[in-house]
Amino acid sequence: MRPLPAAFDRPMGEGPAFFADPAKGDDAASGAANAPWKTVSRALKSLKAGDTLYLRAGTYYERIECALKGVPDAPITLRAYPGERVILDAGYREFVEDPANAWEPLPGGAPGEYRSRKTYPDLGLTTAPRHGVYVMGNFADSMVPLHGYFNLLDLRSDNSLANLDNNMTSAAGLYCGPGLWYDARVVGGQTYGTKRIHIRLAPTRWPALGAANYAGESDPRKLPLVLGGPSPALELRGAAHVRVQDIVLRGSRDATLALRGCDGVELDGLTAYGGAPALLLLGNRNVRIVHSAFRGVSPPWSSRYAEKYRGVSTYLLETGGGRADNDAIEIAWCEFTDCHDGLEIHGVKRLDFHHNLVDNFNDDGIEPGPKRAERRVLIRQNLISRCLLTFSLHGDRGPGPIVESAPGSGVYIFRNVIDLRPPIRKTPPRTADGAEEAGQISTLCSDHGSPIWPNYFFYQNTVLAGPPPWRAHYAFGFGARGTLGNRRGVFNNIFVTMEGLPGLAVTPAEGYQMDGNLHWSVAEGAKAPANFFEKFRKSKAFEDSRKSYPPGWMANDLFADPKFVALDPDWRGAMDLRLRQGSPAVGAGVAIPEDWPDPLRAAGRPDIGAFPAGTEAFAVGVRGRVPVAPRPLVP
Repeated sequence: MRPLPAAFDRPMGEGPAFFADPAKGDDAASGAANAPWKTVSRALKSLKAGDTLYLRAGTYYERIECALKGVPDAPITLRAYPGERVILDAGYREFVEDPANAWEPLPGGAPGEYRSRKTYPDLGLTTAPRHGVYVMGNFADSMVPLHGYFNLLDLRSDNSLANLDNNMTSAAGLYCGPGLWYDARVVGGQTYGTKRIHIRLAPTRWPALGAANYAGESDPRKLPLVLGGPSPALELRGAAHVRVQDIVLRGSRDATLALRGCDGVELDGLTAYGGAPALLLLGNRNVRIVHSAFRGVSPPWSSRYAEKYRGVSTYLLETGGGRADNDAIEIAWCEFTDCHDGLEIHGVKRLDFHHNLVDNFNDDGIEPGPKRAERRVLIRQNLISRCLLTFSLHGDRGPGPIVESAPGSGVYIFRNVIDLRPPIRKTPPRTADGAEEAGQISTLCSDHGSPIWPNYFFYQNTVLAGPPPWRAHYAFGFGARGTLGNRRGVFNNIFVTMEGLPGLAVTPAEGYQMDGNLHWSVAEGAKAPANFFEKFRKSKAFEDSRKSYPPGWMANDLFADPKFVALDPDWRGAMDLRLRQGSPAVGAGVAIPEDWPDPLRAAGRPDIGAFPAGTEAFAVGVRGRVPVAPRPLVP
């Protein structure tokens, strides 16, 4: 899956330097290069504005709280030493370093069930976590997640079929793959149970997964494992002008990395393994997060069903749902992967989200949140794939009444490549001879319970899909949903289906404008009628649309082969979505309002799609390691 990253070779900076070394350090030392401290906690007590703390290679088994305050021209830096890999682990080191003595077979348990030799009361002292899952973890070598079980019945079950009468029942079990269960429950402030951790590493045997099934070691005494504690690996609380660079964070059941009430913080080159979530942002401003990877809790044999109903259904990024607003946040060249839900960004007033990889979420992908009066969210030049609901909403809008949005507010989604074709693992098989429902396809946009949609401006994107959109919705839903008082602009996008024709069904709404889009079907485009838009352009909906958009909806839309450099209908095949010479998308778009941002804006009529003719495709992810064209194997 997504193993530990290679060390970064960032040069040393200027200014006062201090050092820590988990193997050779001494907290009674001076912190000099030849007399390093041992722990990060000790080191933070001595840092002031302009200082840099270099962490030497190794694993620091600590739960770090940082409230340091630098100044704008002299930040405090916490970073790895050049070329060395540094891990902050908030979990329990015995399961990594001495697994042979950390576990014991459980008499009377399920085949292959073990439990910890020690008790872990701290896991049960905090408020009960999501779905009552008190412990989570990973295989230490690959960082593939372990399933966090709510029911001991599931951990012990020999049933791997989703054949339960009730998804949340405790009368029957469902084995969801290698995982953990904590024997304790908090009732009335008291913790009951043995306070030991149970584990079972039985294989999975779902035929559709093939080599992605777990077929490894079943004895945990032979494997190093990361087991998450109840606290973040790193929490910045009220910190100001602090930089954190080139560090791996792991070993938390709750938020792995948390920022609360910070100002002027920069995170650069981090890798955080969730944790529920991997990254938590509450009440911060002026935060920059770059070249960092955030990995979730979904192993390759997991599914939406297993996580939503029999485990932990967590987001990878949480921002407070609009109740503890963050402001002025940039997230760039990062990777967000492998979780139940992706990015909850309700609680960000101004966000610039660009050049990121967003991949493999078996429920919601990016959730901007319901309509609010003053928000400006830019989602641009990203590669987005394998999200059950790519742009999703649920929950309320946050505090305060709905008022007319401030000028320029809304969610601007532009210059992205969005691939809805790769299948998503939704549920295990329901019958012994049935196939897994691994073929669930992504939806571009949707909601939970019809909250009021934000102002969406969706333009200059390239969107690929397998089958046509649900109910033949125009623009895969952006033209036909969420009409309660929101504004909508859908311009100059390329929408391509591999089979079936793109939809033209729209929902009348005064605030909608949509035009200049190119539609195509790889399988059926050549057989489609030449007058693809004629019926709609003669409809009452078209005439009504001219009242708020004088040309009329779809007046300049095209149905034509975009002539990409390469596009294999199979999502695993070649993909290069730049435009070839002679593409009908060249110069065929409509003018985009001047106040809508676009880094590739040019004079004259714009080209349709994410890539203007003659431009190079952008790269995404940590240090731009994932090219968007030609298509990468998902790393």
